[in-house]
Amino acid sequence: MNPISQFIHRVIIKAQAEEFFVRLRKKASVIRKFIPVGFRSKFPSLGRFIPNAAAYPTGDSYFLTRDNTHFNIDRSDYVQWRLFYGVRDNALLAAKKNLQSGGIVLDIGANFGAFSIRLANYISEQKLSDVHIHAFEPNPVVAKNYKNNLSLNPNLKDVIQFYPIGLGSETGDRLLSYKISNTGAGRVTREAATDHIRIKIERLDDFIDKLNPPKIAFIKLIVEGFEPEVFKGGWKTISTYKPPIFFEVTESWWKENNSTIEDVLNKLRALGYHFMIEHYNEMRPYEPSKYSSRTQFNLMATV
Repeated sequence: MNPISQFIHRVIIKAQAEEFFVRLRKKASVIRKFIPVGFRSKFPSLGRFIPNAAAYPTGDSYFLTRDNTHFNIDRSDYVQWRLFYGVRDNALLAAKKNLQSGGIVLDIGANFGAFSIRLANYISEQKLSDVHIHAFEPNPVVAKNYKNNLSLNPNLKDVIQFYPIGLGSETGDRLLSYKISNTGAGRVTREAATDHIRIKIERLDDFIDKLNPPKIAFIKLIVEGFEPEVFKGGWKTISTYKPPIFFEVTESWWKENNSTIEDVLNKLRALGYHFMIEHYNEMRPYEPSKYSSRTQFNLMATV
């Protein structure tokens, strides 16, 4: 970032004016929606006035409310900063549209709760008393953040069931490596790293067999390259319920887990799924050849 931008951000932080620019950017984004997606990135956003994660000290503590839901976040952590900035959550929007009476939602890779705690608040506001969320986050440091944020919204304690575990293709222990500057980038690894911790893993199919829900309304699956392992441990569940699934694809990381995009998508296609890709934060029909240059992206799979 250039020195002028850094200076502007320091002034904005000192004046505690960040929320003013967050609200201003949100209003301006309504106009930006009318600009074709291919050209939208050519127009500067008012978001450039919102200090980025690097502008805040590690251990920053900031209380904020988004979608009538309360959080205490560390803005120096990129994944938490995204909530502060106001990045649109297409998984959250899709989940709201797919809620069903008596259904459950699975948040696999729940992190500090930006998706599932806000969704729980929506469920509460809509008085959908028979819809529940099951959230999974194996990183104990991040899990603590989730539970703290849930405690700020005590009216949601009966909507969410939280599990401090991960999901994969087998039951057991695995190593997870992460950096405090971006806890959302925590990755399950096979080899020990200097910043690794040991986490518990279970299979999605085993969990669902015990729970035996009538419906699965939605699955959000973002686990930094471990998605194929979650799929392997959950094909029975997916085949039975055929829920909408919002998931992340990182080809190089998938290959580390002996999987490819084609393997997973072909198995989903065989179940009747079709796909949308998140492109410039908009959902568009997924045409593999058109997006072949993308190395990491989110897909929405629906039947």
